[in-house]
Amino acid sequence: MSCMLLPPGGGGNPCPPDCLPICTDEMDELRHTGWRWISHQLGLDGSKESPVKQYIGVVRRTDGLPFYATIAAPPCDEDAPSDDWRGAFYAPFGFFRLCGTLRGHAGDDDRYLLEVDAWLEAEGRAGSGLTAARWVIAGPHPKVRAPNRAALLQSIEIRSSGPHDDDDLRSCIALHAPNAVWGDPRSVVAQQCGVAAACLIEAVC
Repeated sequence: MSCMLLPPGGGGNPCPPDCLPICTDEMDELRHTGWRWISHQLGLDGSKESPVKQYIGVVRRTDGLPFYATIAAPPCDEDAPSDDWRGAFYAPFGFFRLCGTLRGHAGDDDRYLLEVDAWLEAEGRAGSGLTAARWVIAGPHPKVRAPNRAALLQSIEIRSSGPHDDDDLRSCIALHAPNAVWGDPRSVVAQQCGVAAACLIEAVC
């Protein structure tokens, strides 16, 4: 549990913001609440073996600031992820929550697509001035070994800019999302969760 980190509550605490553990009750609440949300979003009814596994811990925003989240992704113990997989993330921030779903799938023989749908919601409802966006990233297929590896932003749809300017949201997502696509699905979901936290909450890079 040493990886469960909690920023200090203020008051001149000399500890860095990534050194304090959270209690098991808070961890259990994040696990159970997050899994209920993830199960609903991914259409998991519990009647068959789940294609995803839940992970819980600290995710870092693009500026390095840590926050707690629970994510779902295909199990890491598989030899290679499926060509078509889904994942999700859930992170509570006081009165609102950061939520999102992902899908990774082959676009053609050489191209791989990652579709991310992320939003902020309060009281179980998205919208009402809260931020929401979808973006698609195109990169090399994981099976393709090229001398240089890079990903391109294929599209951005700002569904709700909330208090932000659309251009700020677009530039923030465009800057960070293509760099957060490397590694196994668990890593990709965590990285895109960090991108969503930086872009949708503050939208300032």
